[in-house]
Amino acid sequence: EAPSPKPAQGPVVEPPQADPPRPVEPAPPAGDALERLAAAGDAEGLRRLAEDYLLGRGGRPKDVARAVECLRRAADAGDLVSLTNLGVLLAQGQGVARDDAAAVECFRRAAEGGEPGGQRIYANRLFEGQGVARDEVAGVRFARLAAASGDAAAHELLGVAYQYGRGVEPDLQRAGEHFLSAAKGGRGQACGRWALLAKRGSLGAEAQGRWAGVAERGVQLGDAVSMRLLAYACYEGDGRAPDLVRAVELWTQASDLGDAISTQCLAVACSEGQGTPRDEARARALFRKAIDLGNVAALHGLAVLLRNGRGGPRDLAGAAAWEQKAAEAGDLQGMEAYGQHLAKGQGVPRDLAAAEGWYRRAHTEGHAGATRELALLLLGKGEAAAQREALELLEARARADDGHACAMLAAVYRGVAGEVPADPARAHAYAQRASDLGNRLGDLYLGDDFAVGGVVPQDVARGFALWRRSAEKGEGNAYRRLGQAYLRGLGVPVDLEQARTWLERGVAAGDRGCQDLLQELEGR
Repeated sequence: EAPSPKPAQGPVVEPPQADPPRPVEPAPPAGDALERLAAAGDAEGLRRLAEDYLLGRGGRPKDVARAVECLRRAADAGDLVSLTNLGVLLAQGQGVARDDAAAVECFRRAAEGGEPGGQRIYANRLFEGQGVARDEVAGVRFARLAAASGDAAAHELLGVAYQYGRGVEPDLQRAGEHFLSAAKGGRGQACGRWALLAKRGSLGAEAQGRWAGVAERGVQLGDAVSMRLLAYACYEGDGRAPDLVRAVELWTQASDLGDAISTQCLAVACSEGQGTPRDEARARALFRKAIDLGNVAALHGLAVLLRNGRGGPRDLAGAAAWEQKAAEAGDLQGMEAYGQHLAKGQGVPRDLAAAEGWYRRAHTEGHAGATRELALLLLGKGEAAAQREALELLEARARADDGHACAMLAAVYRGVAGEVPADPARAHAYAQRASDLGNRLGDLYLGDDFAVGGVVPQDVARGFALWRRSAEKGEGNAYRRLGQAYLRGLGVPVDLEQARTWLERGVAAGDRGCQDLLQELEGR
C-alpha cells in the first residue's frame, strides 16, 4: 500500500523571477573621485555610487534609501540600467515605499530604450499581467530583444513561451533551443527545463541521449528539477544498475530547496528503506512537509502510515481525513483509499453509497484499483443488476491482463465472493490466468485446485509448490494452508517443525488464522 516514488505529474517549473537583481559591475574608483562624478551629475558615476550604497561596498555603509536617490538621478540623466534597477527597488519596496505602478513604468521606459534587463523584466510582467495588462505577444517581442543581446534569463522566458504556446504557437524544438542557450548562460532552472524535454524525447534522439549531462550541470547550479530528474534515473536504473543511495542524496538536496515532489519521493524512500535506513517517523515528517509545499500525492502517503501505525500511533480517523483531502484534490489513489475507509467504516461512519461514489469517480478516470473495489462493493449488494455490472467490470480488467481482477473472478466462480453460481471450470481458468500474471491469489487458488483435485487431476506436490510460491509473495492464506497441512497431515506426513515455520511466518504477516493454528500446535 506504499505510495509510488513516481508522483503524478504537475506543473514542471515556475516561470523565471519577475524582478531578478541586476548584475553588479566591477568595483568603482575609490572614495572622493566617485563622489565628485556623482556630484557633477555623471550618470555612470551615480549608478556606481548607488551600487556601493546598495551593497555596502567601497568603504560606504549600506544605505538603500541613498541608493534609490542616486538611481533616480542617474535615471533622470538617461542611464537605462539605473532605470531598471530603480524599478526593481520600487517593486520590492527597498529604500522606498513600494510602488508597483511606478516600477512597471521604469521597466517599460528601460525596455523601450533598449536596455536588456528592462526588456526581460517588462516581458515577464506582460506575460503575467503583473502591474500591466496581460499581452503575451508583446511579452515575446521584448523577450526576443533581450535575448538578442545575450540575456540568458530572456532566453529561458522565450523557452517557456514556446513550450506552452504563450504569445506564439507551441514549438518544443524552439523551446529547447532557448532553454539550452539559457543553460549555457548559467541558468540552472533552464538546465532542468531542457533536460526534462530531452528525457521525454521531445527534442529528438540526439538530445535524449545527453539529457543527463545537462541535468548534472543544473545540479551544479542548484536547480531542484535537475536534481529530481537525475534522482529518478538513479532510482529506475535508466539502462544502468539502480543507485538508490544517489537517488536519495539528490532528492534530499532538492527537498532542501523546497521541491515538493522530491520531498514526497524522499518520504517514500524513508518509509520503505530504499537507499537510506528505514525511518517511518521521518517519513511522516517529510510527507507533512511535502503536503505543506502543495504535493497532493503526499496526502495519501501520510495516510498510509497513519492507517497502518507506521512511524507512530495508528490513527484511522487521521488517515481517513488525509485520504479525503487527497480524494477531493483529485488524487486517484486517495479516492480509492477514502472509498475503502467509507466502505469499512474505518475512522469515519460507514457509508456504502459515498464509497461507491468515490470508487466510480476514480474508475471513470481509469484507476484499476478503484474499479476492482467498485466491483467488490457491487458483488456485496446481492442484486442481479449489480452482480452483472461487477462481472462486466472485472472481465474488462481481466482482458487488460489485470492479474488481481482474474483472481477476483476466480474467487467469484469458486463461490467465495458474491452470489454468482459456482462454476469450478471457469474459476480454475481464471486462477490459472491470474497465476500466469504473477498474482499471489492466483497461485493460491490454483494450488487449491491441484491439492484437492476434481476440476483437474489431484497433484498434491504441484499444489504445495503453488502454495509455497503464493506464500513467498506474502499471501497469509498460503502460510495457513501450508501450516495446516503439515500440522494435520493433509496430503503430507505430519511435520510439526514445518508447520511451526509456516504458521509463525503467517502470524508475522498478521494472519489471525495462523495464530489460532499455532495455538493448536502449542497444545500438542
